[in-house]
Amino acid sequence: MKRSLRLILAVVLTITISSSCKKNNPDPVAPENKSILGMWVESQTATLYRAVLFSNDGVFRQYVVVKNNNSSQGFTLSGTYTIDGNKISARVTQEEFNDGNNPAVKSTINTTLFDKGTFSIKNNVMQINYVSYPADAPVATTMLLKRELIPL
Repeated sequence: MKRSLRLILAVVLTITISSSCKKNNPDPVAPENKSILGMWVESQTATLYRAVLFSNDGVFRQYVVVKNNNSSQGFTLSGTYTIDGNKISARVTQEEFNDGNNPAVKSTINTTLFDKGTFSIKNNVMQINYVSYPADAPVATTMLLKRELIPL
């Protein structure tokens, strides 16, 4: 009887110890890649500032300021965006232009951003790869944006 009891206890103890071990079940998508929400800013140059805001309601805004000599011009593109895995697309529905001297001019437009776009996020830096269309031909383009951490 003691032998059977010891055997049962040994089996139960083995099962308990082996089931309590940590399982190695890595998440294939880093938690950071699950959300692009918030403000993202491109590294500034002396003549260009660009930032993109992704809201949780599927709305985005891209802010661009271009500086020339002693003046600056800015425009904002706004519309909606969608995410499917690592794919990103944006439909621009409005453009607002401000030359710094006159009231802002709003225009309704219908175009896309991030054509054939994909994105990845690592260490609070988002890389968006997409196709842009300058005058000559389609060009593979990469945009690097750093998450803007806003203190509360």
